[in-house]
Amino acid sequence: MYAFLPTLRFTKKGRPNTGYEVQFLGVLASKRSTLQVRQRHWAITLALIYAFQLGAGFAYSYFPRYLATLGLGAAAIGMLLSVTSVARSVSMPVWSWFADFPDSEGEHRGRRFVQVLFVLASPFLLLPFIQNPWIVGSLLVWSSLTLGSTLPILDVVTMRELGAGAFGRIRAWGSLGFGLTAGSFALAGLWLTHEALALLSPWVIVVGTLAAGFAAFSMPASSPVQEYTSKASWKDFLVMLRNPWILVLMPLWSLHWASQMPYNVFIVFFAEEQGFASWAPGAAVALGIAAEIAFLARGQTLIDRLGPTLSFGVMVIFTALRWILSAFALNSFVFVALQVLHGLSFGGFMLSMMAVLNKEVDPKIRTSAQSLLYVIVFGVGGAIGQALSGWILDESDGKTLFLAAGGLELLVCVPTLIIIVGYRMRGRHRRVQKETY
Repeated sequence: MYAFLPTLRFTKKGRPNTGYEVQFLGVLASKRSTLQVRQRHWAITLALIYAFQLGAGFAYSYFPRYLATLGLGAAAIGMLLSVTSVARSVSMPVWSWFADFPDSEGEHRGRRFVQVLFVLASPFLLLPFIQNPWIVGSLLVWSSLTLGSTLPILDVVTMRELGAGAFGRIRAWGSLGFGLTAGSFALAGLWLTHEALALLSPWVIVVGTLAAGFAAFSMPASSPVQEYTSKASWKDFLVMLRNPWILVLMPLWSLHWASQMPYNVFIVFFAEEQGFASWAPGAAVALGIAAEIAFLARGQTLIDRLGPTLSFGVMVIFTALRWILSAFALNSFVFVALQVLHGLSFGGFMLSMMAVLNKEVDPKIRTSAQSLLYVIVFGVGGAIGQALSGWILDESDGKTLFLAAGGLELLVCVPTLIIIVGYRMRGRHRRVQKETY
């Protein structure tokens, strides 16, 4: 198993052995290890990219509040963020499709495409210096067209270079970066107001993006992949689209993600409205991320035991409870404590999706499949959730917004459970499937 604390090997005489090994969240840094040097390089580099990029991602929780200081209302903010989701949905399949083709030496192009996208996103670094909300919105859209396509490619590169089993542990570094940034905002909230913290968000986003970009250019070259016996084609992609499980589950995943937009986008607005302390949003996210890290690192056993679809159904039920109880939270401490369920809402959600794709998708088009997942789930689902959340918040209040999120989760839960029961009954009668989805 992977240790969470450094370990040091000693000789019989009590002196340190030159073959020491340090393990943390699945990343090895050792002189003598069963992993090759190149694999260790990949693990460390990918962990840093996830940590920096997703660490900056927490600042987007405060960025809608920053947009409000520029004069935008909740509905306008929701629509702007919906446009960024649509832009991401347009660009992501294009970048990912070309990344699926190997170069002339058989190397997967994912590494190079990630580096190119970071270079193309360089105008986004002007974000803290712009006060015009329309120019800021244009920079956000440009970031979605470029940086927005890096994560699905990085996810596939991680699985290709380190194996699907290591994905959760490496991805957990992104959660760690996200959580550390959230904790820093929570600590600053002891002295600063919600608005003052929001004014820091564009600077945090730019610094994290720069750090992730530098880490991206330290990725080693990929080895030729044996699975590239032939190039990916549109026929392979159409075969995936005809897969009934992909067709049924992706819309459900999308609605599940849409229900998380009140929390992801308008948590600061909700905290202000309810009179919660300035540290509450950061502390809530930090606790949720800690639970997410734990589930990403250890939750694969549960996914394997229940199957990804049954696991998803359980997670949807707990997520619905999370939003409904959050709407009635009496104080900052209760609201923060409820966010421990984020480990299931997002950590388990990600692992269940990856399990389905890893089994159902041809390796030749895995990057394209990952991109399609992000487009439909995080793109379409995010756009729907952001637009509706902004409209509900403008027309009503934060409590109603979170209750609506819980209601949407219940709408997702019912068809999910029907799918699970129907699949299990078919499996028992036909005795064809040995593994439950």
